[in-house]
Amino acid sequence: MKSVLYMSVVSPYLPHSATDDIAMKASVFNEARGITGILIRKGRYFVQYIEGEESKIDELMTIIGRDDRHSDIVVLDEGVVEERLFKDWHLQTNEIIIGILMKKLQDDSRDHINRGFYFLSALFED
Repeated sequence: MKSVLYMSVVSPYLPHSATDDIAMKASVFNEARGITGILIRKGRYFVQYIEGEESKIDELMTIIGRDDRHSDIVVLDEGVVEERLFKDWHLQTNEIIIGILMKKLQDDSRDHINRGFYFLSALFED
């Protein structure tokens, strides 16, 4: 199974209220493909962590790359995972999840997850 953690710059024309709509539609799409993960909007950035079958994640990343609601996509980390971090979440989003994500990443022993954790720690500092 593959995981990808990326960040991107939110389009200046996308209202903050659109994030929940994106997550709801993506949740249905992801569930049909066995993909789980989270989407966080922090200021002018999106941060997303997704996990699932490699071909499905690659397909989703192609779709994400074409989406004009954001730009400047940077993959912070990707790797092979044996166990899901978000096994029941086809796509969740809100400010509370930042804390949950940070806790899960901090407690995870996989090197590629730890590198993502340190980057996100800096991004989410208040």
